[in-house]
Amino acid sequence: MLVLASARRAARSYCATPGSAFEVQPAHIAEDPLPGESARNCAERLARDKALAVARQRPHHAVLGADTVVVVDGTLLGKPSDAGRRRRHVAPSFRTASIR
Repeated sequence: MLVLASARRAARSYCATPGSAFEVQPAHIAEDPLPGESARNCAERLARDKALAVARQRPHHAVLGADTVVVVDGTLLGKPSDAGRRRRHVAPSFRTASIR
């Protein structure tokens, strides 16, 4: 059985193909970027840490970690703590934003 170590809807959609079976088990790890960490390195580290945390609890399953980070004006934003902050992260603006 495949176990997805992320509760995010976008991550679930990557696994949801016809005939696929998987379970979702959030990892509950700290998701703050490290000082000076690039967006790519942060997303890769968090995905890896999530997979490892869940794999410790599910050693006989295949575990997939996934993560998304947001960069605005070259600044890596931390995870939004609530729906209001999440909307502000992705609100239309004249700034440059990317999601990795």
